[in-house]
Amino acid sequence: MTDELSVAYDPWLPFDPGREPANRNAIRELQSKCPVAHRPDGAWIITGGAAAREALERIEDFGGTFGNYAHLDREEVILPGLAEPQHSIVRRGVNASVAYHRSVTVIPYLRDLTQRLLADALETCRTNGSVDLYTAVLRDIPSAVIAHLLGVPEDDRALFTRWGDELCELQMEGDNFNKSFGDLHPEFAAYVDAHIAQRRSMTDTGQDSISRMIQVAESMDAEPMSDRMIRTQLMFLLVAGNETTRNLLGSLFYRLATDSEHMKKLQAEPSLVENAVEETLRIEPPVRFVVRRCAHATDLEGTEIDPDQPVLVSIEAANRDAAVFERPDEFDMHREHPRDHVTFGAGPHICPGAFLARLEGRVVVETFLEFVEDVQLVDGAGYVANPISWARGPVELPVVMTQRARTQG
Repeated sequence: MTDELSVAYDPWLPFDPGREPANRNAIRELQSKCPVAHRPDGAWIITGGAAAREALERIEDFGGTFGNYAHLDREEVILPGLAEPQHSIVRRGVNASVAYHRSVTVIPYLRDLTQRLLADALETCRTNGSVDLYTAVLRDIPSAVIAHLLGVPEDDRALFTRWGDELCELQMEGDNFNKSFGDLHPEFAAYVDAHIAQRRSMTDTGQDSISRMIQVAESMDAEPMSDRMIRTQLMFLLVAGNETTRNLLGSLFYRLATDSEHMKKLQAEPSLVENAVEETLRIEPPVRFVVRRCAHATDLEGTEIDPDQPVLVSIEAANRDAAVFERPDEFDMHREHPRDHVTFGAGPHICPGAFLARLEGRVVVETFLEFVEDVQLVDGAGYVANPISWARGPVELPVVMTQRARTQG
């Protein structure tokens, strides 16, 4: 029975709105009958909210990520694939790059960038009658923010967008999830290596993310990060922060463009923007599922899991578990505990870029509300989904926008 139920919901199939009703029914049945279910391919799938949170928090029992990096030099292993204690050591360097004290520094740049992109998009809309909001504004913002944090020229923003897309596409081919980023994309690796070397040659200590990661690496008493490991984590930051935040922004604005009541509510109560970001993260998580591997024989919610078995934690299912959330399928900007979802994980290995992603969502929406009076999806336009299996978000957003009168001229 568990095998049959788990086959009915297959997260490896890319998100498709047409399949959503059937998926929701299958997920509800799994949650009620077998929240930790066995799949015919030997993997386990977790759909229950409590079970998902427990698995994510038990880092000694369930670790790793999509790829199997056992054969790689650990300097080529991305942060989620590192076991403790190495994970925590490297995490210090990553936190120096994207945690709160670094992320808040991008706010002025992010507001200015969003304003410039919106101004161009509004002009295109006036000229052509519509504009693809995703391509014109949302797509490039996350990579531009990462580029800004790294302290590289703004002109390289287009490179970061392209490289992030190429890495995601390359990872989906064959067994590329098991390969290093440097092997998958030598051009990007060489670019990062050059900037690391350039920072190393500077006499004055910089405050950009590359410089700060080098500073943390040099301060480590044991097992300091090499330049190759720094490069690995910087490339990972681009891929993780680019694709996921782009999905978040796409889902946020798709909802605004298809439901005018949400737009009106945010215009009337701007303080709800943060909750709108959280509800989007919960109900339409940018990463639909994550993969872990069982480290040793263990029990989860009364189910025995054997060593080395893969475990798929369905974020999209856990975030809509009726046992955890009232009215789980309703987008509620007044939800009492808006951050109770597991979109960024849970426990010691929670996503270090969570604050930055939330900040980008909030600032972009706030800036949009300042400049745009109304936004509507073009008549006849449908939802064009991200084709990457683990991702959820639109990749097109053709809209008609009108500018707020007080911001014109």
